[in-house]
Formats: sequence, C-alpha cells, structure tokens
Amino acid sequence: YMNDGFKYVNTAEGLEELAVWLDGSRLMCLDCEWPSCQTGGGPRATLLQLALLTNSADSHDQYERHVVVVDLLELGHRAPSRLREVLVGALQSEELLKLGHSLTNDASALFRALNLPLEHHGSMTNAVDIRSLVARLFPGKGLKHAGLSTMLSTLTGYRLSKDLQCSDWAARPLTPDQLYYAACDAACLVDLFLVAARDRRYGGEEADDDCQRGNDEDYYVLDTDESGKRLIDVRGLSFQPFGQRWRYEGGKWRRVDDCGNEFWRHLPT
Repeated sequence: YMNDGFKYVNTAEGLEELAVWLDGSRLMCLDCEWPSCQTGGGPRATLLQLALLTNSADSHDQYERHVVVVDLLELGHRAPSRLREVLVGALQSEELLKLGHSLTNDASALFRALNLPLEHHGSMTNAVDIRSLVARLFPGKGLKHAGLSTMLSTLTGYRLSKDLQCSDWAARPLTPDQLYYAACDAACLVDLFLVAARDRRYGGEEADDDCQRGNDEDYYVLDTDESGKRLIDVRGLSFQPFGQRWRYEGGKWRRVDDCGNEFWRHLPT
C-alpha cells in the first residue's frame, strides 16, 4: 500500500523533528496500537502513528506527506514531559485538523499513555472521526460501522492488511513488519480525507465513481519529486471543513460543537 517510507521516532532528537513537522502541518491523521492483554483502567497506547500533510518548501500549492511512527513506550521513559507537550498541543490546536478512525478510542488510549487523566485533560479541537464523516457523505455504501480496511477498499480501491492487528505491541524491539503495518494504518487516512474533501468540492456521492485510487486529476494530484517525497496538490482544498470540538465528560467523549462552521448542518443525519 505505502511505498514512500516512514520515520520511526524513539529518541528526544526525533521528537524535536516531529515537533517541527507538526508546526508546519495542516492535517494530522492518527492511529494508536496497544497490547490486547491490557487490563484495568482502559487501554494505554504503546505506539502512535501519524500521517501529516506539511507545507512543501517548493510550492504553497503542494504538501508533503510525512508518516511517523512514535514509540510511546520508549519516549515515555526518555522525554515524558516534552512528549506530552508536543502531542497534547497538537490535539488541542485550532489550526491543525485531526482525523482518525474510532478517534475517541485512540485519543483515550493516548491520554492514558501520557499519564494524563481524561476527566481533567481530555479535549480535542478541530477533530473528526472519519467514520461519521464517510457515513454521512456516502450514505448508500453501508460504511457507518465499517472497519478501516473495508472503508479504504470501498472508497479508494486500496487493500490494507490487518494481519498484525493483534500482535504484541508492548514487545521491544518492534519488528519491521509491525512498524510498516502501523505506518500504513495512519497513511491510508490521508487518502480517505482526500476522498471526503473531493466529494465536498464536487457535489456528493453521485460524483464518486471516478475517484478510484486517487488518479482523478480534478480530485487531487500526487507526484514524487527527485528525492522521493510524495507531493499532494491542494489547490482549492479546505483543511477545515470538518473540525469539531470534543471533551471527555462523565466517563465518555462528547462533541461540544462544530467550531462555528456550517458544514455539518447541511449533511444528512
């Protein structure tokens, strides 16, 4: 699925590089992994994978996709305070659009991994769950309760393996196959975002039959520069049509508001 590489971040130096990328990003797609055998208090993420669209140095019309796998276990020992600062700042940024599949589950596991009680710290700004967005944009495709792999294959034609979903995410070192699996889970969310954004620009579900595998030039343009970076043409593409505020209250996540935009009010429920 993914052939443009990813970065594994498990050092303080790598964390600072991630902070720079986040500062220049408009979209942050996130996913978490945790051991299936955890008990008590809810899952705690041991790995965070991010796919970022960051400003290209060469053109304001193009963004680079950076895929980053963040080792929460190792950084939790090496730079816990800075890790919390970088990640919570991103989750609560009004400028950065956050996107996930089952987003609140991953957010809960991430806050626990950062040792931040949800009742006091649990909040996200300009964030959306791709499940609710896709279900309302494509109501005829039966995707309301679809898993990430099904959603991706239905809307883009890509196939995503889930064979390593239940592997041991607390074991270190992680295998190359585990790292690649985790990176793909975040990277594919960028493609789902672009499907949703394209649908919003070009008129609804009846227009989506020609949007397979991201090759419709009216949809978005992917290119690769000489260094191998994957570039995405974002002319006319809005990064903030979907953002919502979320807060953890009374033992669950609640959507507080739609950040003052009209987008959600015009979608079918």
